[in-house]
Amino acid sequence: MLGGDFNETWNTKSKIKGNQHLTPNMNKKRKFWRDWAHSHKLKNVKDIKLPGVSTHKKTGFTDDKDYILTSESATEATTNIGVLHTNEKQRPHITNSQHAPICVESNTLKLLYVHPSDFNF
Repeated sequence: MLGGDFNETWNTKSKIKGNQHLTPNMNKKRKFWRDWAHSHKLKNVKDIKLPGVSTHKKTGFTDDKDYILTSESATEATTNIGVLHTNEKQRPHITNSQHAPICVESNTLKLLYVHPSDFNF
């Protein structure tokens, strides 16, 4: 599972739209991550389980590119995803990022062949 803000390295549309300069290094990173994710058949489970839910604080900003890339089996084992939306007054206490925190819940029995109660912590 790999998660993060991929708008700089994944999709150059947001940079071009913001009239920002694309460097050769940015294009190289973008190509590396896209090729790597595709070669490992990773899917963005955030968009599969929560289509259309923005994780960026700007209203109406749809190109946020917050990804949680997972394998097919991990995608199938995902039982829930949550996005913590806050107002501006609350945000500094949680994160100073413009992106909302995302949490993924997985069925460990399906994913790892173990049940949480097997460990008796």
